[in-house]
Amino acid sequence: MRVERLNRLDDALLDRLGVASTRFYGAELERIQLAQRGHGTTGYLVAREADGTVLGMTPVYSAVPPWHPTVDPGVIFEPAVPLGGERLFLAGSYGVYANFLTVAADVPPARAATVAAALVDEARAMARAEGSGHVLLPYLDGTQAGWLDSHGYRALAADTRAKAVLPILWDSFDEYVSWLPSQGLRTSVRRERREFLDAGLVVREERMTEVVGRIAPLLVQTERRHGNDLDVQQVEFHYTLLAMGLREDFTALVAYADGEPVACSLLLACGNRWILKAWGCDYATAGGSFLYFNLLFYEPVGRAASRGIESIDYGLGGLGAKTRRGCTEQRLRTILIGAAAQHDGHPCDQPEGTP
Repeated sequence: MRVERLNRLDDALLDRLGVASTRFYGAELERIQLAQRGHGTTGYLVAREADGTVLGMTPVYSAVPPWHPTVDPGVIFEPAVPLGGERLFLAGSYGVYANFLTVAADVPPARAATVAAALVDEARAMARAEGSGHVLLPYLDGTQAGWLDSHGYRALAADTRAKAVLPILWDSFDEYVSWLPSQGLRTSVRRERREFLDAGLVVREERMTEVVGRIAPLLVQTERRHGNDLDVQQVEFHYTLLAMGLREDFTALVAYADGEPVACSLLLACGNRWILKAWGCDYATAGGSFLYFNLLFYEPVGRAASRGIESIDYGLGGLGAKTRRGCTEQRLRTILIGAAAQHDGHPCDQPEGTP
């Protein structure tokens, strides 16, 4: 097995990895790479057999401080891990809550951990070459964390967070409501749905490429409400870029009042699952009508149930409201490991020349 370094990925390579959606992976990785320009470097490590067969891949990122709070070891770990002025190396993710460390779908489970470890070791070698003593692996899911655990990497710091995922177990919205665990909750959901429908709002499912300019102000309002100082041009550019790669796999559920958009939720399709990307609202005019729960839960659930979607990924935060409406929690682990090549239980760390 060898690991090569690339500046870009192509769809053919992603296809050979057997990822859930080549379009989703390609668009997200391209978006992150463009966002990194001016802030740091982006590259890709690809593991191959001697005959060239693709075995695995991970993006690698590096940046000098100040770092974004989602990846700053001085912020995300408790106790904090201040790294001073060294360059920070990351494998798999730069702050987004999906880690793209990938082993090809046809690699036997017994070998998958070896492939993942080879990619991580190459990331460590890159870090050492640029004078960094650490590699951060953000938001590893259970499978990815298991690969690394099996090879004995010692985490210098670790943090675990949970995201909410809703398995779609029903064929309709009415079945979903009947499934909810308590009469009080079922009554509440039906009331929230009825008030929304009685408000006379029109919900349209539209491609982001066609509607992004109209809903960007709604998304900005929500971002500012949560303390993020973004402007409309930034948000429109960000989502236009993603929409160009995802095309029909990136849609918006938009609520209209008198022909004007007043709220929206954004859906990414990745294979047979949806990812709830964002929420936007005109808080000055939207009023009540339970817009949030209808556009984030009830409209997507009804549509997913009728289309064979297996799950909706609701991401981090607000877990109480999400689990109350049926979501399960999935643990994501962020670890900081050393870049030094000392032996830590992983056979790939043996000194050069060791049999």
